[in-house]
Amino acid sequence: MFLLKTTYSCNVCRGIKRHTNFPCPVHGKSAKGYQIMKVQNVMEIVVRDVIGEYKEQLNMPCTCTHCMNDVLAMTLNNLPPRYIVDQANSAYIRAVHQADRQGATAILTKVAWAAGIVAENPRCENMNTMKKPSNE
Repeated sequence: MFLLKTTYSCNVCRGIKRHTNFPCPVHGKSAKGYQIMKVQNVMEIVVRDVIGEYKEQLNMPCTCTHCMNDVLAMTLNNLPPRYIVDQANSAYIRAVHQADRQGATAILTKVAWAAGIVAENPRCENMNTMKKPSNE
Protein backbone atom coordinates (compact mmCIF):
# COMPACT_ATOMS: atom_id res chain seq x y z
CA MET A 1 0.00 0.00 0.00
CA PHE A 2 1.36 3.38 -0.97
CA LEU A 3 0.61 6.56 0.91
CA LEU A 4 1.00 9.92 -0.78
CA LYS A 5 1.88 12.37 1.98
CA THR A 6 0.78 15.99 1.93
CA THR A 7 -0.05 18.49 4.65
CA TYR A 8 -3.78 19.03 4.90
CA SER A 9 -6.18 19.39 7.76
CA CYS A 10 -8.14 16.40 8.98
CA ASN A 11 -11.90 16.10 8.53
CA VAL A 12 -12.56 17.11 12.16
CA CYS A 13 -10.07 19.98 12.44
CA ARG A 14 -11.39 21.54 9.19
CA GLY A 15 -8.45 23.81 8.57
CA ILE A 16 -7.71 24.70 12.18
CA LYS A 17 -4.69 22.41 12.51
CA ARG A 18 -2.33 21.15 9.84
CA HIS A 19 -1.07 17.57 10.03
CA THR A 20 1.49 15.55 8.18
CA ASN A 21 0.70 12.45 10.20
CA PHE A 22 -1.68 9.72 9.09
CA PRO A 23 -4.16 9.42 10.67
CA CYS A 24 -4.69 12.73 12.45
CA PRO A 25 -2.81 12.60 15.80
CA VAL A 26 -5.56 14.63 17.48
CA HIS A 27 -8.69 12.81 16.33
CA GLY A 28 -7.46 9.60 14.70
CA LYS A 29 -9.40 10.42 11.52
CA SER A 30 -8.09 10.28 7.98
CA ALA A 31 -6.57 13.53 6.84
CA LYS A 32 -7.75 15.27 3.69
CA GLY A 33 -5.17 15.05 0.96
CA TYR A 34 -4.12 11.51 1.78
CA GLN A 35 -4.75 9.08 -1.00
CA ILE A 36 -4.40 5.43 -0.14
CA MET A 37 -3.64 3.41 -3.23
CA LYS A 38 -4.06 -0.30 -2.71
CA VAL A 39 -1.81 -2.14 -5.11
CA GLN A 40 -0.52 -5.67 -4.81
CA ASN A 41 2.40 -7.43 -6.43
CA VAL A 42 0.93 -10.66 -7.78
CA MET A 43 4.45 -12.03 -8.20
CA GLU A 44 4.64 -12.31 -4.41
CA ILE A 45 1.68 -14.68 -4.41
CA VAL A 46 3.09 -16.68 -7.33
CA VAL A 47 6.53 -16.99 -5.71
CA ARG A 48 5.00 -17.98 -2.35
CA ASP A 49 3.07 -20.74 -4.14
CA VAL A 50 6.24 -21.98 -5.87
CA ILE A 51 8.22 -21.97 -2.60
CA GLY A 52 5.44 -23.87 -0.84
CA GLU A 53 5.18 -26.42 -3.65
CA TYR A 54 8.92 -27.08 -3.97
CA LYS A 55 9.97 -26.55 -0.35
CA GLU A 56 11.13 -30.16 0.12
CA GLN A 57 13.05 -30.27 -3.18
CA LEU A 58 15.03 -27.14 -2.32
CA ASN A 59 17.09 -29.17 0.21
CA MET A 60 17.57 -26.30 2.60
CA PRO A 61 19.14 -27.05 6.00
CA CYS A 62 16.60 -24.74 7.66
CA THR A 63 13.05 -24.09 6.54
CA CYS A 64 12.04 -21.65 9.29
CA THR A 65 9.92 -18.61 8.48
CA HIS A 66 12.96 -16.31 8.50
CA CYS A 67 14.85 -18.41 5.94
CA MET A 68 11.78 -18.83 3.73
CA ASN A 69 11.18 -15.07 3.83
CA ASP A 70 14.82 -14.52 2.82
CA VAL A 71 14.27 -16.81 -0.18
CA LEU A 72 11.06 -14.95 -1.03
CA ALA A 73 12.72 -11.53 -0.79
CA MET A 74 15.75 -12.52 -2.87
CA THR A 75 13.54 -14.09 -5.52
CA LEU A 76 11.21 -11.09 -5.72
CA ASN A 77 14.17 -8.72 -6.00
CA ASN A 78 15.27 -10.64 -9.10
CA LEU A 79 11.88 -10.86 -10.84
CA PRO A 80 9.86 -8.10 -12.48
CA PRO A 81 6.88 -7.04 -10.36
CA ARG A 82 3.32 -7.49 -11.62
CA TYR A 83 1.09 -5.01 -9.82
CA ILE A 84 -2.69 -5.09 -9.78
CA VAL A 85 -5.27 -2.80 -8.24
CA ASP A 86 -8.24 -5.15 -8.52
CA GLN A 87 -8.15 -8.46 -6.61
CA ALA A 88 -10.34 -10.00 -9.32
CA ASN A 89 -7.36 -9.88 -11.70
CA SER A 90 -5.14 -11.83 -9.30
CA ALA A 91 -6.43 -15.25 -10.33
CA TYR A 92 -6.05 -14.43 -14.02
CA ILE A 93 -2.45 -13.27 -13.71
CA ARG A 94 -1.54 -16.28 -11.54
CA ALA A 95 -3.08 -18.63 -14.13
CA VAL A 96 -1.13 -16.93 -16.91
CA HIS A 97 2.15 -17.47 -15.05
CA GLN A 98 1.34 -21.12 -14.34
CA ALA A 99 0.32 -21.77 -17.96
CA ASP A 100 3.45 -20.11 -19.33
CA ARG A 101 6.00 -22.93 -19.00
CA GLN A 102 8.95 -20.67 -19.76
CA GLY A 103 7.83 -18.10 -17.17
CA ALA A 104 7.13 -20.80 -14.58
CA THR A 105 10.58 -22.30 -15.19
CA ALA A 106 12.20 -18.87 -14.83
CA ILE A 107 10.47 -18.33 -11.50
CA LEU A 108 11.47 -21.78 -10.24
CA THR A 109 15.05 -21.15 -11.34
CA LYS A 110 15.16 -17.89 -9.38
CA VAL A 111 13.66 -19.60 -6.32
CA ALA A 112 16.28 -22.38 -6.51
CA TRP A 113 19.07 -19.81 -6.89
CA ALA A 114 17.84 -17.82 -3.87
CA ALA A 115 17.39 -21.00 -1.81
CA GLY A 116 20.98 -22.00 -2.57
CA ILE A 117 22.32 -18.67 -1.35
CA VAL A 118 20.17 -18.71 1.80
CA ALA A 119 21.19 -22.34 2.49
CA GLU A 120 24.87 -21.38 2.30
CA ASN A 121 24.45 -18.22 4.40
CA PRO A 122 21.51 -18.66 6.79
CA ARG A 123 20.76 -15.62 8.95
CA CYS A 124 18.25 -17.22 11.29
CA GLU A 125 18.74 -18.03 14.96
CA ASN A 126 18.20 -21.77 14.34
CA MET A 127 21.34 -22.12 12.25
CA ASN A 128 23.42 -19.72 14.36
CA THR A 129 22.81 -21.79 17.51
CA MET A 130 23.61 -25.03 15.68
CA LYS A 131 27.08 -23.81 14.73
CA LYS A 132 29.53 -24.74 17.47
CA PRO A 133 32.56 -22.55 18.01
CA SER A 134 35.79 -24.39 17.41
CA ASN A 135 38.45 -24.13 20.11
CA GLU A 136 41.32 -25.17 17.90
